[in-house]
Amino acid sequence: MEDLPTVPSSMESYVFKKAMSEAKEMKISTVPTPTPTADEILVEVVTIGVNFADIVMRKGNYNDAPSYPYAPGYEICGTVVRVGANVTKFSLGDHVIALTDFYGYSQYVVSPEEGSVLLPPSLSFAQGAAIPVSFLTAYYCLHYTGPVFKGQKILIHGGAGGLGQALIQLCKIEGLEIFTTAGSDSKLKMLKDEYGVDHTINYRSTEFDKEILKITDGKPMIDIVIDSVGGSYFKRGIELLRPTGRMVGVGASSLNKKGLGSVFSFVSNVASMITLNAVNLLLKSKSFVGVNLYQVSMARREIITDMLNKLVKMFDEGKLLTVVSNEYEWTEGVQAHQDLESRKTTGKLIIRISPDPSRDSDAAHASKKEKKLKSTAKKKSKRVKEPKEVEVKEEKGVVELTDETAPTTKGSNKGKGKAKEKSVKQKKMKKEKEVAEEVVVDKEQDVELEAEEVI
Repeated sequence: MEDLPTVPSSMESYVFKKAMSEAKEMKISTVPTPTPTADEILVEVVTIGVNFADIVMRKGNYNDAPSYPYAPGYEICGTVVRVGANVTKFSLGDHVIALTDFYGYSQYVVSPEEGSVLLPPSLSFAQGAAIPVSFLTAYYCLHYTGPVFKGQKILIHGGAGGLGQALIQLCKIEGLEIFTTAGSDSKLKMLKDEYGVDHTINYRSTEFDKEILKITDGKPMIDIVIDSVGGSYFKRGIELLRPTGRMVGVGASSLNKKGLGSVFSFVSNVASMITLNAVNLLLKSKSFVGVNLYQVSMARREIITDMLNKLVKMFDEGKLLTVVSNEYEWTEGVQAHQDLESRKTTGKLIIRISPDPSRDSDAAHASKKEKKLKSTAKKKSKRVKEPKEVEVKEEKGVVELTDETAPTTKGSNKGKGKAKEKSVKQKKMKKEKEVAEEVVVDKEQDVELEAEEVI
């Protein structure tokens, strides 16, 4: 009989005992370690994905949250330390990615067998914890709400957020023509440069629906709209759909964000959504589908497993990438929430409880394939500039040196060093300006920004 790893009778967990408006009110508590049922596994957590929905939970505005006390968080990566009697897919010591039923901000978490998958050797534990929420929601919105055909036009609101970037990557794989909105020119440039998005629209300086109609010659030609904002965006998005088009609503954070604005603005948001006429949808052959990943996971856990397996395979093959921008120690949960709320970060935030366990048992599966995938991911994250862009920079005497083979200006090494130093200085000044621009946003725009992460 296999020796069982030691599991303490108690553990640490970020337990929410009441609604907390400020992140600094979060505390780590000592609670009993959970025991898995016959159909569950007990996971010793290594990394935890942080989502804006966790902040909504903390403030007491998350409709599906359990009764107090409870711990937030529902995407983790770790090691299996107990296996239920009916579990057949996992063994002690397996490294897994799991979508949990809350309680993710804990040292140990129970997770159903369905909804958990093995962590491939090519992914770190931080990358594993960054996958479930954003990519499962994106995959479901795209593939489980209707057919997808190459060449279809899709509008994605909040393209620079975690859900938006996941959707864009999946849409590129399917060959869709992508329209996306974001709140700053720097974000739009990133979406163009990193992902090759076809059409980017700044929702602060323009009206997105009018801009799209200019591109489509005044005709409603969008096949799919992914709307995580709600409110007036919902109705305007419906008008952009062509016959057979579908609106996919996810999050509707403009309704979740209590406290922003008066009750009148809340009523206005609701009214702009409920005025949708089902008869008009029928006559114009349009459709609306609502998506709540938590409800999907509760009703059809096997769908979660199927999607996770497909996504992990795509990550393992290098077709998808996840960007972990910040890691926080276990005791820095307050800081993680504060940073996410302030919008000082991009990419995924991860809370780390412990270092990655040894992957010696996985070594035979990684070999050359893992090295190749890492090399591919590195190349994709540092895209080569188009020749035209290099020529413009040469005229200004500034050249970006991305590696040893990058184009250089004529002259001595000293000249190259000055060019690189000037380029770095300009980047720093540009970054400071962008941060300042992000701070100056009104309350309605804050709601739209937060919609990028509410799932």
